[in-house]
Amino acid sequence: MNLEIDDDVEWYFEERTLDRPDRGCWEWEGSFHGNYGIAYIQNKKVGAHRLSWMLHKGPIPKGLWVLHKCDNTSCIRPSHLFLGDNDDNMADMLLKGRGRYREHLGAETAEQIISFFIEGASISDLAEAFDCSVRAIRDVINRRTYRSRKILGYDPPI
Repeated sequence: MNLEIDDDVEWYFEERTLDRPDRGCWEWEGSFHGNYGIAYIQNKKVGAHRLSWMLHKGPIPKGLWVLHKCDNTSCIRPSHLFLGDNDDNMADMLLKGRGRYREHLGAETAEQIISFFIEGASISDLAEAFDCSVRAIRDVINRRTYRSRKILGYDPPI
């Protein structure tokens, strides 16, 4: 969804923007849904970070998301935002140590797991060796986790 940007939209955005020099972020001071800022523009609800992108960089291509470099979900500073798809979002989340397996697994560990699996290690042995569940190992092997990474040219079995 892209909006028609006019002076009223720009004013609405600026009135709800707080510059945080200590963090380098511009933080949204309007409404929130969960941790994300929400703007109400032209009878539509839009993420504040998406509005920022549209105001400063232009339309958002269909199928792409506006992601945060800074990991501050209330940040709306254009230089802290980038476009990506769901796979980019998942890879970014995992590389920054967030998400479902953050306690045990990281990108390097996933590469090791896949390497050992290719060499013939069983899933249960890998789960024991990496101190995690069989499901976590299966998710790595089947690229439900780390799916956007091209790990050793590996194609998952499923």
